[in-house]
Amino acid sequence: MKVASIENSKFSPLKEKYFPDCDLHPLHSTLSKKYYTEYFSGNYKIKFQDVSFIVFDEIQAYCIVGLTISTDINGFFALDYYGMPSYYKEYEDIPFSHNKKIDKCIKKHIQNLFNKFDFKKIRYVNNDNLLSVLPLFFLKNSCSQSIYLTQVINLGNPIEDIKYGLRKGHKAAINWLYKNINTKIIFSKNIKKSDINEFRKLHIKASGRETRTKKTWDVQYDMIKNNEAFIVIGERDGSLIAAALFQYSNDTCFYSVSASNRNMFNKPVSHILIWEAIIYAKKIKCKNFELGEQIYDYKNKENEFNISSFKRGFGGQTIARILVSNG
Repeated sequence: MKVASIENSKFSPLKEKYFPDCDLHPLHSTLSKKYYTEYFSGNYKIKFQDVSFIVFDEIQAYCIVGLTISTDINGFFALDYYGMPSYYKEYEDIPFSHNKKIDKCIKKHIQNLFNKFDFKKIRYVNNDNLLSVLPLFFLKNSCSQSIYLTQVINLGNPIEDIKYGLRKGHKAAINWLYKNINTKIIFSKNIKKSDINEFRKLHIKASGRETRTKKTWDVQYDMIKNNEAFIVIGERDGSLIAAALFQYSNDTCFYSVSASNRNMFNKPVSHILIWEAIIYAKKIKCKNFELGEQIYDYKNKENEFNISSFKRGFGGQTIARILVSNG
């Protein structure tokens, strides 16, 4: 078994063949890397060194590990993936006889990083029930585990069943909104630069300030042009009142960002934007629709609790993943 780090000439062709962006979670795509690099460097002055690698042999590649070394303004090192949790993905089923060799390769490579850097922060999310060698290594090196909850809708179900799973209040809101606003899907073939610029202006107005650089919006425009994202907009009397962007890959459509102008329309509009996104994500053959983290701590995180409750109103299931971290 061999390791191809990202600077190795074999890395890119192996990734393109065995782990293309369309087969990864949308937050792990090349354009997502570009987005988060700009977001965290622009907002928090964080620098990233990509140390991702692929384990392979003469026959095929077996797994990819997404890792970056993040350096903050104080010079502290973190091991994550462009400010998000690092990840591990296997290519199909690994032959049992190869497991020990692959694990040995990964442990040796990660140990070399630990020997060179004093990581003040480590973050990794395990999406499977079984822990791979990577989280087990972290757990043996001062990390601990916690549960990360996210809401996921199975798009393999008939749309009638998905609609049946909507909370009663959500159904009423969607039906009312259909009569009072117009919606439109913005995707690769109809996107104009003015669409993303109008979304940006709406986001600034809703936030009361510009929360991220213009370049991050340019990257999201590229995501749409590259068939990795789409926008759902809501209009009234020809004016934009709400918009939401959703990233996607073959497997997952992910609810990314939204904004609305309550001065123009004082009713919540997100219900219909998300519902239209669910319909479109099913149409383009995504398997799952991920609404994001679920928080149940009403006492200490009331706002996050309310947002989580709103997301659960679209049905689906609350999925438990294992977050491995040291802080």
